[in-house]
Amino acid sequence: MTRTMMSTFKAADMTGDRLEGGGKPVACGNKSTGCNDPRSDQFCAMSARECGLIDRSKQMLCEPPQGPVVMLIVLQPIQVGRERMMMECGNMSDHLPSRDGLDVIKTGKGVGAEVREIELRTLDDEQFADLRQAWLDNLVLLVRDQSLADADLIAFSRRFGDLDLAPIQESGRRFVEGLPELYIVSNVLEGGVPIGSLGNGEAVWHTDMSYVEVPPQASALYALEVPPTGGNTSFIDMYDVYDTLPDALKVRIAGRRVKHDGTYNSGGFLRQGVTPSDDPRESPGSLHPLVYTHPETGRPALYLGRRRNAYIDGLDLADSEALLDELWSHVDGDRFGWSHEWRKGDLVLWDNRCTMHRRDAFDPAARRVLHRTQIKGTGRPA
Repeated sequence: MTRTMMSTFKAADMTGDRLEGGGKPVACGNKSTGCNDPRSDQFCAMSARECGLIDRSKQMLCEPPQGPVVMLIVLQPIQVGRERMMMECGNMSDHLPSRDGLDVIKTGKGVGAEVREIELRTLDDEQFADLRQAWLDNLVLLVRDQSLADADLIAFSRRFGDLDLAPIQESGRRFVEGLPELYIVSNVLEGGVPIGSLGNGEAVWHTDMSYVEVPPQASALYALEVPPTGGNTSFIDMYDVYDTLPDALKVRIAGRRVKHDGTYNSGGFLRQGVTPSDDPRESPGSLHPLVYTHPETGRPALYLGRRRNAYIDGLDLADSEALLDELWSHVDGDRFGWSHEWRKGDLVLWDNRCTMHRRDAFDPAARRVLHRTQIKGTGRPA
């Protein structure tokens, strides 16, 4: 079936009563519930869960206006909630069929997907395998409405691999007592002392802990308290950034390594025990390839880390700065990214090997508390 044929579908039930659509794509669903997918401007999709068809058998006709029937979809009661029967008008990749009950919906932006109606504490092995594949496919996953104790967050994260110890916070605090894997991202003060890191200011584009020799492969961030506005986290697909570089620029960076600086964190705070240097060639950090081949997907990604104090090995400082500026000019969050507006109970999991992320500033009088874990990398970037 061609995209052109799908682009003007409307939905009708077996009695011939048509859902309202005015010729625009609308959600196939149960008319009596008034179901109408809010994403109708992008595609029409029939979802048992969203349209109130759980535990019911519903036959639907989807037909172009004043044309012959071209598709018949039958929902069987046993399948509802386990498989997503859907059709789309327009963007076939925005709404993915579920895997073993997982409901995976792309953000419609440059990166990321939401996994709906799951409980991370109780995933069985098959569901977890599907979740992990969805993470590799989409780079960033959002799971809302979770109720996770710190032990639950750590246990879920450990299913991906061994965990890194939390880095030292600006206050000199290493980690939460008894939970060395847990890192607190917060602006809250208790007794005049920060309970976490990164404050309330903007956090620039970066890759987590890429200044170490074996950076973490993934990060999981869970929201306990969020401000009413601000503090959004944006993510960018570094596969696509690399893929869209001019061929001549790809040739220039092939085989080159960049120093990922360890002097400052993403909030601009000096790391504990580090003496800053004005010369990035002398600052602490690790050298990694500018083009990183993902060890699981085999895809190349531009691996920049962060801009401040970066240095391309083997170049004089001026040439390194010029080439870095050229590469960073292609880091376009609007084109390749997605910005997440946090809610309490959100968990976001991202692939640290092929994404970067940043955070918006927010009101210092508002409270923002998130807990983070990081899954150890399996080897040096190559």
